Amino acid sequence: TVDKQTRTVLDVASVIGRSFDLLLLAQALKLETQFLITALDRATNAGLVIRESTMCYRFNHDLICKVTYENLLMATRADYHNRIAEALLSNQDSAAHGYEVAFHLQKARPLSELDSIVTAAKRSSTGNPSIPYPDENLPYQSEY
Repeated sequence: TVDKQTRTVLDVASVIGRSFDLLLLAQALKLETQFLITALDRATNAGLVIRESTMCYRFNHDLICKVTYENLLMATRADYHNRIAEALLSNQDSAAHGYEVAFHLQKARPLSELDSIVTAAKRSSTGNPSIPYPDENLPYQSEY
């Protein structure tokens, strides 16, 4: 069992995917990286995540990520997808994340906003003639 703060960090991480970047997580949660490192150390000690590199973590098992994601309320899920999309769009290299931006916006917003999703995806891939194919890291693409 982990504390509430660590649980929130893991909840947002599960929306990013099985592997997740510390800086993206910090931007999405609007928290200092040192706070996140402390929470992720607790999650690592609990056997829930593994530190892959200085800035990258991964859920220890695919099912941990899946169950964490599926236990989120729909509104919370949508909010986290939106936060992640906004964080990706604010990055200088957002063109490299065109598919991820579109994916998270699509999960965050109703289909009535499809035009804004397409516009954001095109804007994020400006200078890149093709939006990258789906990233295998994105969690459960066919199930969202």
